[in-house]
Amino acid sequence: MYAALDAGYRVRQENHKLAQDPGDEWLLNAELGGQLIKKVSLAGKLELLSAETGTTFGFPNPSLQKRIAYFAPTLVLHVLPHADLELAFRQSLRGRNFPAGRQWVVGLTRRME
Repeated sequence: MYAALDAGYRVRQENHKLAQDPGDEWLLNAELGGQLIKKVSLAGKLELLSAETGTTFGFPNPSLQKRIAYFAPTLVLHVLPHADLELAFRQSLRGRNFPAGRQWVVGLTRRME
């Protein structure tokens, strides 16, 4: 079993060509998982992103405000000695100005051991 928690703050500066400031963002990712059998692991991931209202031409622009929450049950297959195939079903829980609905995620990871 394992648990991971990542928190971050992303500084986003104004795009002077567009006269738009998207606003800074807070990110939080939490993950809990474990190995079921020798080559199969399961995880649950919670991904959160929050950005305040940005500005366009110096005026508040609510369409730039983001509130995103995803939950992603994830299956990890240890396919090679140092490589994992990750399959996830990413479901939006709530949000504002984000890709809504279900997303299927496929990833290949090389482990450095």
